[in-house]
Amino acid sequence: MDYTESYRKCLKTFSLLTRDAFELSIYLPSVFGGSTEDLSDKNFVFLSIFSKIALHANSILTILPKDAPRELYGTEHFRVIDLSSIASLTRDIIDADNTLFYLFTEGVDDSEREFRLLLFGLHGYMRQRELVNFVGGSHQETILASISAKIDALINQLKANSFFTTLEREMAENTQRGKRAKDVFKRTGGEIENVKDSVFLTRKQITEVRGMDLSLFDAIYMFLSSHVHSFFMGTSLLGSAIISSEKSLLLLFLTLKNASFYLCLAMIDTTILFPETAEKLSSESREILQSIIREEAYAF
Repeated sequence: MDYTESYRKCLKTFSLLTRDAFELSIYLPSVFGGSTEDLSDKNFVFLSIFSKIALHANSILTILPKDAPRELYGTEHFRVIDLSSIASLTRDIIDADNTLFYLFTEGVDDSEREFRLLLFGLHGYMRQRELVNFVGGSHQETILASISAKIDALINQLKANSFFTTLEREMAENTQRGKRAKDVFKRTGGEIENVKDSVFLTRKQITEVRGMDLSLFDAIYMFLSSHVHSFFMGTSLLGSAIISSEKSLLLLFLTLKNASFYLCLAMIDTTILFPETAEKLSSESREILQSIIREEAYAF
């Protein structure tokens, strides 16, 4: 089967979605009325994650063959395509969209929502502190003092959070969730010294909460992850015989479909959380997003 026409159609849709995603990321600051570059500012966090998704989509678009894969650089019998970069960027889009859903969209109460944002910010500042300690510089002490003050403020907010109070009780009771909390929060002398993860739920849990087929997701994620590392599955497909191999073109097409799907999910969440952003979408994008909402996923 020749997937060239399917690829062209998917590429056209992905190009349209990427353009409109950029429009949303540019428009969002005006919706927020401005935002600070502070991880305790939920608007800044949302904008940072959504912009990351839009930028990765644009990078994929830059790498992809612009019309048909037969036009790739190479000889009559062998064409070169950087499928590894496309796969890695697609996995990044999936991870970022899952984080967006976890932090802002999943239906949890206010206390748990606040806990999730506090943990995300705390993890971010602690990693910043580690980086500044490693890099050094003439203003190192001033920068570290500023970061440490932000960490202390977030820890104090965390201690006052009712969901975290429940977690501390579950840690003492050694429940399943309590064990997870012990793993995430590293303590010294009873005080939080470090946090292992920025997201409390596992990737599997987020996938299940979203109502997705876990076995299908695992298969897709395994394939995409193969390209992040120098595994055989990733390196063997760096150069693909597009003309003679239907498999190579099919894998490219399926990767692009998944990038399109998760880009759609991020755009849907944006328009639900901030309804005024919907007016910035083209009619074509709005129809595509509605097809996802109607569970006509992959109807690209």
